[in-house]
Amino acid sequence: MRKFLVKNFVLDYRVKLFGRQYNAPRASRIIFPIFVVTGLANAYNVNFPTPTAFIWFMYLLVAVSLFFGFVYFQIRPVKFSELDNFQKLQYGFIALDRLTEKELEEWIEISKTYE
Repeated sequence: MRKFLVKNFVLDYRVKLFGRQYNAPRASRIIFPIFVVTGLANAYNVNFPTPTAFIWFMYLLVAVSLFFGFVYFQIRPVKFSELDNFQKLQYGFIALDRLTEKELEEWIEISKTYE
């Protein structure tokens, strides 16, 4: 479960659109679609003030995704070894002074590949 959370909620990922590279928060590919589906479910709810069971379920998903996106990694911080190479590159920029010597060497090698 932790591996899934790190892969999908920590730092950014790179997307190539129309020949250009863009960075986007990883959590956005989970949180934003859940928000959109929840909003659409509310918009098409015939008993609008009263949520349906599906809308309550979507509210639960929103709450869980926001928890993992913004709170969980404050409680249990991510470790350098849990990250993929692009995440390690970003993490190194943020926490360069906290890296061990071995992690620093790995980060330098990774940063050379992304120049």
